[in-house]
Amino acid sequence: MQRLTQEQLEAIRERAEAATEGPWKNFDGGYIVGGSEIAVGEVVAEAERDADAEFIAHAREDIPALLAEVERMQKIINEWEQSTQQQLLEETQRIRKELDRKRRERDFDWDIGY
Repeated sequence: MQRLTQEQLEAIRERAEAATEGPWKNFDGGYIVGGSEIAVGEVVAEAERDADAEFIAHAREDIPALLAEVERMQKIINEWEQSTQQQLLEETQRIRKELDRKRRERDFDWDIGY
């Protein structure tokens, strides 16, 4: 699976923020109700199966939580990639210096006839 782009994450976030205020609840057999007062909240969706209704109802809080976790993980990955690149650069420089030193030793040995 490919990484979500920043544009995709923003589109998901915009849809979540535009949705009816949560929390949502599965109420009265398949009606998903949202808003601050569940008893008088508006029906935001209907579902035939209780499991579907539960999934939809939890999406209002699950999606923002998942977005926050994706951002946290992406930050960790980006920091790791930058650190790894820096380590590779430093190791490459160290190896080049060592190689140059060995070449100078070899060339010196040839110059003096060893």
